[in-house]
Amino acid sequence: MKKMMKAAFTALGAFVMVLFFTGCSTDTDNNEQHTKTMEQVLNNMVGTYKGSFGFNYGSTSVNNWTTSWTINKQHVITIEKFPYPTLANGIRKRSGDLYDALQNLEEKPLTIVITNVGLSDKSAALSIAPQIKFTVTTPVGTYELEGQMSNNLPVMSNYYTISTSAMELAFKVEKLVKVDNAHGTSEVQSDFDTPITYNLRSTQKD
Repeated sequence: MKKMMKAAFTALGAFVMVLFFTGCSTDTDNNEQHTKTMEQVLNNMVGTYKGSFGFNYGSTSVNNWTTSWTINKQHVITIEKFPYPTLANGIRKRSGDLYDALQNLEEKPLTIVITNVGLSDKSAALSIAPQIKFTVTTPVGTYELEGQMSNNLPVMSNYYTISTSAMELAFKVEKLVKVDNAHGTSEVQSDFDTPITYNLRSTQKD
């Protein structure tokens, strides 16, 4: 009887070990498959997109400007001609040194880093980090400004449709901050008192 019990426990232990290692192997395989799938989606996103550009501030919306952007293998989105002068709309009083300086900015490239991807069957939710940094010249001097982004946007504001390569991007500039890298200081620009939300849409990759 004791021998039978010992054999039974030995067999049960072996069975549990098989289940344990099988489970670990399955989890590892699933994780590897998820990583592989995510890399495939990111690689498929590489290319050039043409679509529409719009922005809104307060109760005003501007839509259907034509734009284009690229995505490289490092998962960086580049808008070659971002309309930086539109940031002047964030100053409600429509006057002042900062307002004039923003209006005089030129269109320049804007880079947006894709920081994370959430996959579903049909689409990929994108977490993005726009790198809004530029220099302005005012009567008091030349200095660097950075845009602080808001996280207060609807879920799925940024996504990529896997089957069609359609893409939608949105980000909100909440504040403009004067940065003094030499002294390690920063100062929020109080004149910029109206957040601006930018939207980009493309129905397919070019």
